[in-house]
Amino acid sequence: MTPEASKIEVRRYELAPAKLAGGGLISALHANREGQLFLGLTGADEVLWRYDTERGSATPLGMSWLSPGARMVHRSLTEDLEGNLYVGTSRLRWGMPDKLAPHAGHTGHRAFMFAVRWIDRLGSLAAVTELFVLRRGGRDLVPLFRDLPGMITATAWHEPTHSLLILTGGRRLWAYRPGEGAPVQISFLGPHFHHAIGVDRVGRIWGLARGRVLTSLELYLPPGKGSQLKARRRATGTLPHPTPDRGRAASGIDAWALAPDGRMFGGLREDGSVFTLDPESGTSARLGKPAPEPRLSGLCAAPDGTIYLTAGIGRVTLFRIPPGGRLELLGPLVDADGTACHAVHDLVAVSTDRLYGGEFYPLDTPRPAPPSRPGCLWEIRLPS
Repeated sequence: MTPEASKIEVRRYELAPAKLAGGGLISALHANREGQLFLGLTGADEVLWRYDTERGSATPLGMSWLSPGARMVHRSLTEDLEGNLYVGTSRLRWGMPDKLAPHAGHTGHRAFMFAVRWIDRLGSLAAVTELFVLRRGGRDLVPLFRDLPGMITATAWHEPTHSLLILTGGRRLWAYRPGEGAPVQISFLGPHFHHAIGVDRVGRIWGLARGRVLTSLELYLPPGKGSQLKARRRATGTLPHPTPDRGRAASGIDAWALAPDGRMFGGLREDGSVFTLDPESGTSARLGKPAPEPRLSGLCAAPDGTIYLTAGIGRVTLFRIPPGGRLELLGPLVDADGTACHAVHDLVAVSTDRLYGGEFYPLDTPRPAPPSRPGCLWEIRLPS
């Protein structure tokens, strides 16, 4: 461990237990331009919270439901350039017993994972998807639409077409243009399961096709009144072969981060390594595999261009990639009481010296068994 690791200050924040009767795993984070931090929860009675980073307090935004424990928010908090926050949720049509909640230990974890695998196959028969918007300066969530097939696994804003991109089932890509009716399906992102949507500076959408081929989608609006968005697919890059000590190839992308200089960084599902991509040339390079686990879902870019990532399940470790530098170890996410973060599903930088991570219990990696407590918000103070 480097000397800088001893300077990292880690704090754990637990949301009000009374509000988390259904579990409460922090599966989405978003920091807006005004410094406000929003939390999206899975398995909680109220799935959207606002966290005051200065006072260290969280407030639910009144999004209560009749079926606690069944609603999920996965990387689906997205802000447009006007400051409106879009919230995508998915809910099972049937109830979820407490023993099947995602924090219910190893047995319940496996049962919940089995149920989730069938949701995309059954589509709208199994899950209800809904999209809401919190207008800038507003206090109430406004419903926009519901009933896309499958579960919402990620959203992202596409400024060139002024559209909200919605990924369902890890594969189907939809576009919603505010004020123009329901979303339209524009493409399959790829045959693999993706937990994130990567959009570069000019609006190309990136995904992983069969094998190691990185593909991009270019959205465009054909001329003519009432025309719908279309997509052109281009195969533009190939990932290097997996590391020699890892036989499993990547089966999707768990996270994306866009650096200020335009480079993109991704975390590979199943492979567990981080890679960098130059969107202009299509060239890519693996930067290392920071942990033996097959997931790398905590990834973000700080304002100074430093890339931060978390890896590990059961005990999370923080790494960074300085601009033009290599992967560096910073230290474990363990608070002053010795409590370790189990896994990070989303990671955001609110400044050059402060990160926040949302604790989550991965459904496809039930061991080591997750703790019985709800997921926490982890604050990470970085060395200056």
